[in-house]
Amino acid sequence: MSFFQVSYAQKIDSRLLNNYSEVYLSELISNETQEYNLLVYAIDNACYLTQAPASKSSEFTKSISWTLDSIPAFLDLNLKYGIVLENFNQYIQLEGTDKMLVVKSRIVLENELKTKK
Repeated sequence: MSFFQVSYAQKIDSRLLNNYSEVYLSELISNETQEYNLLVYAIDNACYLTQAPASKSSEFTKSISWTLDSIPAFLDLNLKYGIVLENFNQYIQLEGTDKMLVVKSRIVLENELKTKK
């Protein structure tokens, strides 16, 4: 039984372990590989920073305090793809700046992943 657990642990992207249980991730790898691959892809590709146009101000889902030194991953925002997933882009105001963080929708990420292959 311990060999079984170790073999799955080796496949799990360790960046996911702060937000998802090892059991949940192992089940995804076994039963829903595409969903797991989407999670891994989303870590590096779900978010980007851009100028916040005035027309988007009413669409902000929330605001966060974040330095512009790096782009947060969706894991940094406590957004869990596969558990709480939006089918639309989310726009998050970066407090004290004229920038916004865009979190891509599931549909966008799935299309990117398909075309990447």
